[in-house]
Order: sequence, then C-alpha cells, then structure tokens
Amino acid sequence: MLTKELITELKNNGNGDLGYLVDKQQDSGSIAFILENLGFLPKNFNGNFLIDLLKHEHHQIRLLAVKNIGKLGN
Repeated sequence: MLTKELITELKNNGNGDLGYLVDKQQDSGSIAFILENLGFLPKNFNGNFLIDLLKHEHHQIRLLAVKNIGKLGN
C-alpha cells in the first residue's frame, strides 16, 4: 500500500528505491500519487527515473515529472 510515509522514507534513503517503486507500478494513478507526494527533494536524491517519465503516455505523469525535475539540485 502506498502512503506518504513510505514515499518520504524511500526518498530520504537516497539509494534509488523510489525509482524502483515507480517502475513497479502498473497504473498511472499510483505513479501520480508518488510524484504528487515527493515534496522537498534532498541534495543527494537520485532523480534519474524522472527523466524516463517524460515519455509516459499520460500527460499528468509527464507534468508531474517536469515539476519534480525542477526540484532537483543538479
């Protein structure tokens, strides 16, 4: 089950677990929930998975990916 707490924990781990979680999701609603609840991204956050989401078929996922890419420090 996806929760804000799980997303925060995976985000702060900084080892790519969040990208793995996004890759495992089968529906756009779950991916959107994850992207909407990322919040502040730490400096060491690995956002490489966000680049792949720019090619997603749903426009909402692409928009949320762009918003989160803008939060990256690199």
